[in-house]
Amino acid sequence: MTFQKNISLSQADITRIIDILSCWHKIEFFIPFDLDSRTKTFLPEEKRKFYWITNKHPLPEFAALPSPPLGQVISRYELFLGVFDKNEITAACRQALGEGTEQERLEDSVRTELEGNTCYARISLNEYGEPVLDNLSISTVPWALGMTLSHGLESLSASSFEQAKVNLANLIMNFEADRRRSKNPDIPAPITDLEISELCRLLFDWAGFRPNNLETLAIRQTISKPEKKQENQNQKPEDEEPDNELEIDILNSFYIEDIERVMHSVRSGTISKSLYAYLNATTPDQRIDLYSQQGRQTIINHLDPEKLNLGHWFDERHHTMSLMQQFAINTAFKDYPENSLFSVNGPPGTGKTTLLRDIFAENIVRRARKLSCLSRAAEAFQTKAMTITIGYDQSKIRVLKPEFTGYEMVVASTNNAAVNNISQELPKQASIGKSWHPQSYLKEVATKVAAQKKNGKLQKLTGDNCPWGMISCALGNKRNRENFRDKFFFYPNPTEECKKDFQSAGCMKIWDWIAAYDGPTFKQACANFKNAEHAVSEELNAMQNYINLLRETLRKTEADYTIAETTRIAELDKSFIRTEERLSELIQQTAGLADNQRLTISQISKLRANPPGFFARLFRTRKAKDYNEALEQLLLKRKSLAAKLTQTEINQTRANKKLSEIEAEIIAANTNLETKKKKWQQMLLAIKQNSARFKNITPPLRLDDIETDKFQISGLWENRNLAALRTELFRAALTLHEAWLADVGRNQNNGGAGFAKNLIAVSNMLVKKKRMQPEHALAVWQSLFMVVPVVSTTFASFGRQFTELGQGSIGWLFIDEAGQGVPQAAAGAL
Repeated sequence: MTFQKNISLSQADITRIIDILSCWHKIEFFIPFDLDSRTKTFLPEEKRKFYWITNKHPLPEFAALPSPPLGQVISRYELFLGVFDKNEITAACRQALGEGTEQERLEDSVRTELEGNTCYARISLNEYGEPVLDNLSISTVPWALGMTLSHGLESLSASSFEQAKVNLANLIMNFEADRRRSKNPDIPAPITDLEISELCRLLFDWAGFRPNNLETLAIRQTISKPEKKQENQNQKPEDEEPDNELEIDILNSFYIEDIERVMHSVRSGTISKSLYAYLNATTPDQRIDLYSQQGRQTIINHLDPEKLNLGHWFDERHHTMSLMQQFAINTAFKDYPENSLFSVNGPPGTGKTTLLRDIFAENIVRRARKLSCLSRAAEAFQTKAMTITIGYDQSKIRVLKPEFTGYEMVVASTNNAAVNNISQELPKQASIGKSWHPQSYLKEVATKVAAQKKNGKLQKLTGDNCPWGMISCALGNKRNRENFRDKFFFYPNPTEECKKDFQSAGCMKIWDWIAAYDGPTFKQACANFKNAEHAVSEELNAMQNYINLLRETLRKTEADYTIAETTRIAELDKSFIRTEERLSELIQQTAGLADNQRLTISQISKLRANPPGFFARLFRTRKAKDYNEALEQLLLKRKSLAAKLTQTEINQTRANKKLSEIEAEIIAANTNLETKKKKWQQMLLAIKQNSARFKNITPPLRLDDIETDKFQISGLWENRNLAALRTELFRAALTLHEAWLADVGRNQNNGGAGFAKNLIAVSNMLVKKKRMQPEHALAVWQSLFMVVPVVSTTFASFGRQFTELGQGSIGWLFIDEAGQGVPQAAAGAL
């Protein structure tokens, strides 16, 4: 899955990425069409017969062909022209590129061993054996071989091939005109073996390449189906898409144009963040081994309830996400949008689709949260309308504000079945739990899309095949887009009787659904959503608090929990004793100094009471000198003792203060200890009170415990009540989207906000024949995604379907069965 953001590239990045894309680009031209698989794989109800047309075995007259089996009718013929062995491709490539070293030749013989048949082109024939020119597909391989042999690999490009297709179209049209000129226009003119030979020579000359060992000119495939399926003899075959000009499809390659668009973008210095991640290996320091202790701790951290997606699909309440499913979902949303590429791997049946459904639900809930903040439904649009052009028609549509975009979800795959499995199965009741079957989202529209057959009649849907909501649709190729458009927007006949027949069967086109809407108003739906979201948030907070309490208490005792406080008290007690001892020493020092000071003062007084006589001082006798020296020493001693006594008294004061502070700290620490003990008891009480509410929740005691079946199967924090609340929130989100659509989708004369014109634009865009301006196409696609949240397509059709959209236009891209496709298949979509 990817999230679309763009980044700028350095010159080194540009060079390296262009090298990768150039390699893919050249490879794409040389991927052969697998003719053998086409001639061996078909629908169970089809009967197919093959006739190998060679120079020795020409095509028999169509009139001489055996009739189809009893109860069958001819559906069509397909002619595969210029059949040759795939090994010819290897030989031609060696001729063009050189033999290489012996080691390279050995490696190539192992890597590029091609087996089976391929061909130049495929053309359909009608039931009379006449060419249907508007259903011609051509392989790039013969043309690429011819160009490479003549002009080298660098001559290969989508534009040069497009020009070559134009030239071929002219040649084919001239061929058919010449062929028809000699025929009677009033009777069928089936193609003959000589004309097939001529057509093959035309293809050989056009491609500039002719196989060396050409034995089979063509293979004619007769396709018949049960007669009852051919309900309308005038109805054109499904594969036919008539047009005024001959358009040639590519038979074997779908990604050349996509890759060239990416290369152009890269050369301009910009690339989507998703594609950049796709083309760059992560460094070892960016990776986490989930089987390591660090990895297990990461898993546990990512699975906290506060990281849980609020939206949850309509699963049965006893169906829980496995540990790694929930880890994948949480990680995808946690890393968005910084890490724009996320891979989920697993064998079939391991719940990858289940995981995607929760991501779909979460994105719908997130957009609903934005809607719930509006006072009026129309506030979702920018003030100024946009004038758009589709074909030759102009109209004004409303443009969504940026906060309501980025939620577009596209499921793409190279596997058609994988795409259909998601987009066609999601709307069925089989995809939701039975307890949620009353749930609906545009149900009548979804029922019409599912039940209406191509001939306009309704098929009866029963049981789990009945739709619950228009949550997704399969688009992609032109036929799918037209099919969805016809069913979504129109009845087969514009008569009141047809409308009544459909509505009596529970089927409505989108316009009638909007007109008949009788659900809650937008304001009521906003309030209901907010209430549902509040209930989920309260339950999540309670669960997170409960888990935090368990983490605090499961592996601790009260002594463990209060260890910091008891340790602090012990340290303070020791400090108090040390300070007391120091204070005692200071008191003793002060007393000793005071006694010594008093003695010295007394000595000074006595000495001064008996000074030497006048003449002794006058003549400085020995006695006078001794007196002066003794007095000076006593005075100095007194000064020193006074200073020491002052400092000791200061130290004593400080010690007293510190002792008082320690006493206060001891009191506070004991208070903290009692508070912590009380909190411990409160936590135990809270756990006891909530144990019934969260009875299945038990955190792993060790990191390795998450590898056990208990946690792997049921996840870490299984809670059915929370799952139900999250699903109710998803339900409220869908209801809010319905209320919003009903409000803004009404005709403006009935108070609508003009979104009806957006829906008309969607209808026109799905069948457009001319390119739209990118900003116009983006606004219309965003309108469709507001109504149908998930769209699926094959990669082969992705580029053409979203051809006008630029980088980062689609919010989310989900690549299903990615391992089944070639790496370049995803480049354009990314």
